[in-house]
Amino acid sequence: YCQDNDVSWYDWAHVDEAFLEQVRALIAFRREHPLVSQRRFLGWAGSAGATWWHASGRPMQETDWHNPHERILGLELRAADGADGLFLAVNPLDHPVVFALPQGAWDVAAPFIDLARVEDGLLHLDGLSVAALVPAD
Repeated sequence: YCQDNDVSWYDWAHVDEAFLEQVRALIAFRREHPLVSQRRFLGWAGSAGATWWHASGRPMQETDWHNPHERILGLELRAADGADGLFLAVNPLDHPVVFALPQGAWDVAAPFIDLARVEDGLLHLDGLSVAALVPAD
């Protein structure tokens, strides 16, 4: 991450078109959702606008952060006025997982629909994936 050398250089002149479209979609998603661009460290306890979630659907506790078997997590971000929201889920495992979502109706955001689906308040997330969800209309 953030290495200015061969590890992170990408030859954009010879990029796969499908990959380029995915990158464009992620850039558009970030522009549409300023909550993704936090300028402060959220810490394990989060903050007034951020809550870290355990895959079981409860807020993360300090002991969860020290458990090497707890590798799946979620982050709910809310604007100060509560009008905008976003949920990010991370699955570093090589197999799919089921994540109990925070209360409310959620939709998988467009750039991530091939990686995840929501069904009955549960997020089904592919292995080695990250997904963003937005409040359902």
